[in-house]
Amino acid sequence: MHRTEIGDISLETLTAGDGRPLLFLHGGDYFAQHRDFFESLARRWRVMAPRHPGFGGSERPDGFRTVHDLAYLYLDLLDRRDLREHLRRTFFNPARIAPDYSAFSDEEAASIARDRAATALYGWRPYMHNPGLLQWLHRVRVPTLVVWGEKDGIVGPGYGEKLCLSLPDARFELIRQAGHYPQIERPDEVADAVERFVRAEVL
Repeated sequence: MHRTEIGDISLETLTAGDGRPLLFLHGGDYFAQHRDFFESLARRWRVMAPRHPGFGGSERPDGFRTVHDLAYLYLDLLDRRDLREHLRRTFFNPARIAPDYSAFSDEEAASIARDRAATALYGWRPYMHNPGLLQWLHRVRVPTLVVWGEKDGIVGPGYGEKLCLSLPDARFELIRQAGHYPQIERPDEVADAVERFVRAEVL
């Protein structure tokens, strides 16, 4: 057993297995009776089984009285895991490179919030992509460098390769051990790719 922290609530949690994540929410009966079922699930998935507040070693906060409280608590848990999934898809090594937002000052956090709001504004329509752009790429008159992270889980390298093929004069550089932001995870490798491109096309 270990602890899962959801805001100010600490839950006793059993986790086992590998593969895609699976959240198991127990009923009101004897928890240990589920062990065989839990072990069967763990042979197929990465199973997480928290003890509800008030059960086992999980304390029940004041005000927790209904199933609705449990439902909203686990929605918070799922939102947090979605964030982890986003980090996994964004960075090759999230533990090393992903920012710790809780450590930022109020001024830094406000700046990040403004950045996110502006991104949402500019990317809202047509949702960070332009389906009609392909037919106009032939008008690009200058040599183009397309840089992509090998482990990009947001938009895979195949998309970058197709983009490169659609441009009249483009070069594709795949950055190893990098995700969605190769310039953050592998700054030297990206700078080297830019230098090679400039030397070949400009100098």
